[in-house]
Amino acid sequence: LCALHGVRKTVDTTDDPVKTLLNQLFCVYEKRIENLDNEAVTSTFTIEWTRLTWSLLSVISRLTSRFIDPRHVDHEEQQLTKRLNIKLFDLINKARPVRPPPTMLENDYRWVQFYGFLAPTLTTLHDLYSQLDTPLPTLDSAIAAFADAQLRPCVEAFRELCRSHSTSIFSSLRAAQLDRMANVREIPEEKLGAATSYYTSLLYTLGILASRLQGFRFELQCKFPYSMSDPVRGLLDVVYLTVDQLVADCLFAAEPSINAILVTNNLFPFNCDSLAHAVTYKQFDVQIVSEETAQAVQIQMNKVRDGTFSPHIPGNFPSAALLAMKPTSGVKRNNATANAEGGNTAHKKSDVNSKESVMLTPSYSDKLCTWQATYPHLLCTTRQKDTVLLDNRAGQVGKRPVFYFYIRATIFSPSGGLSYVRSLSLPFTIATRRNQDCQVQRMMSSYTATCFWLYGTSTLDGLIFNWSETGIKWSRFKQLYQAYFTVNAEVKRPLSDVDFQLMKEKMECEDCREYSTAEGEEPLLTFKNVLCPHLRYDCDQNNLRFSIWRGKNIRTSAADEITCDHLGILEVLQIFQDPRTNVKQLWDDFILHGLTDINEAMTLRGSICISTRGERGIVHLEPIELKKLQAKSAFEYLADIAESEKIEYVLTAEHSLVPVAQLVEKYKIGADLHRARHVQSNITHNGPLDTTCEMRLAGNIAHIDMKHIMKKC
Repeated sequence: LCALHGVRKTVDTTDDPVKTLLNQLFCVYEKRIENLDNEAVTSTFTIEWTRLTWSLLSVISRLTSRFIDPRHVDHEEQQLTKRLNIKLFDLINKARPVRPPPTMLENDYRWVQFYGFLAPTLTTLHDLYSQLDTPLPTLDSAIAAFADAQLRPCVEAFRELCRSHSTSIFSSLRAAQLDRMANVREIPEEKLGAATSYYTSLLYTLGILASRLQGFRFELQCKFPYSMSDPVRGLLDVVYLTVDQLVADCLFAAEPSINAILVTNNLFPFNCDSLAHAVTYKQFDVQIVSEETAQAVQIQMNKVRDGTFSPHIPGNFPSAALLAMKPTSGVKRNNATANAEGGNTAHKKSDVNSKESVMLTPSYSDKLCTWQATYPHLLCTTRQKDTVLLDNRAGQVGKRPVFYFYIRATIFSPSGGLSYVRSLSLPFTIATRRNQDCQVQRMMSSYTATCFWLYGTSTLDGLIFNWSETGIKWSRFKQLYQAYFTVNAEVKRPLSDVDFQLMKEKMECEDCREYSTAEGEEPLLTFKNVLCPHLRYDCDQNNLRFSIWRGKNIRTSAADEITCDHLGILEVLQIFQDPRTNVKQLWDDFILHGLTDINEAMTLRGSICISTRGERGIVHLEPIELKKLQAKSAFEYLADIAESEKIEYVLTAEHSLVPVAQLVEKYKIGADLHRARHVQSNITHNGPLDTTCEMRLAGNIAHIDMKHIMKKC
């Protein structure tokens, strides 16, 4: 199609590469059409027939030299065009009855209405073949009458059918994407299957109509080879325009798939699939747009679907951030690796050229049997400052601006020109790179909170996520908080209702209260409540203020519980996400408690990292921070404290006693500590040079065995 599109053909050429391609293409069509008889499964047959028919129609419509001027005909190309049209007749003869999409009922009102127009339209078109012997003016009048009386009403009924069902198809798919982001689940195959079968079925139906129109057009031109008129071309254009409108939103933007926070100059992969098997793509243009621009894009997409905006007009929108493509070959910096979860993937700005949009070449996916845009090393940059990136509209302090990937794909229209397909990705935020100080941590907390609230409380408006200005009930917040913790901490055990008792009455203050709750009613929580620093921690001269979302100096138990004087989910997750802490295993095994009231901790008394009860009575230990846990895991703290305080049992979150010895054996605690290395040295003690002392090194402790002292001769 690239070779045919926009090529000016000349008559006196030898070894024309286009003709060579056409000959090869004919052989492929011939074999594939023969194999159609072996396709017993209806869905497989429909996909293959639809792909062959529309690709063949796209090629035929571009072989225009035959019809430019009948006095200057390229006879070789004329024969190629004739052979391709004959293959189209073979496809028509192999076609099976038209059926509604699998997601649509046979007695659906819109489908019944459309089929009521389609059946007589095909019958009348067949009858026109018998009028080919009549004079051309009479035939032209019959074709015009057929177009006005039957074809146009049939096509309009088809458009109504598409408008009434396309919204539900995309809403279901978008909801599945949201669920994948919120709960890290795979999108059910039936959701994608429903969307692809929807396009395949409707393109198959239009393919039946378009192929028969092209067949009649070919017969008419063979009957009147020197006629300059082409009356059927206008009829085909009506069908082709409907096809372009149908597939104008057939893209599935899969990104972001895991993390909705992009970091400037960090590499990330990009993937966008086509839901229509029969559509052939020329290129994909990707850019980042703001929420307002995304709304404008969706309005334009709706206009294309409604027929009030042409799918052949590209439409230009401003970019909200810059994109760049890192070359897939060449030397990359060692710490620059693309992964969906982020990480240290920074690049120098000089490594790439940032642009308003990037162009991706389509590639064919054998797994999906369709075209896609995929690139492993994209990165985004922004010239905006952090103060500008704060979104304080509507009083939403701390809300970060939301962005979308806008994908505009250029496709080869069956009409012979180009058309455009559009889609929007899931929303995301863009964090700027700064030194990892407290200010950056506060900034990142607003990014994570924005995504948490956006994906947890927003309402879907087509492809757009509408930010929730109203509050959500406490029960809904607990559900979202539990899911967020389970997914991001990568644990199996969720937070329980008991864990939330500590937070229930601490969610709002006078400054952030937006709704008054009647007695007995469930309180409503807002985004402002989540980020408001109305919690406090006073120690010596330090007066700290923090929010539910982001705490400070988290209090962690290494064997019995996590007690947060500074209650912030981000700090909790930091401890869980670091593999050096060994906290996840202790949590899933119920050795760690949850968010525990200090009075309960005083009653339990066995909380190893909070307090111990031994010969010295009750002792409250210093809270263990993440930095300490990174240097010494919770397993080691458990063993050391149990040994030093003569602790024999650990009280689990299920209120059962477990012997410390059993935990030591289960988790292989102290394996490194008890693995001794025997060393002999003559410098560890006073005495002459030829006297040595044997030592046993266990972990970081040296045990000197003074009983074994040798004197060498």
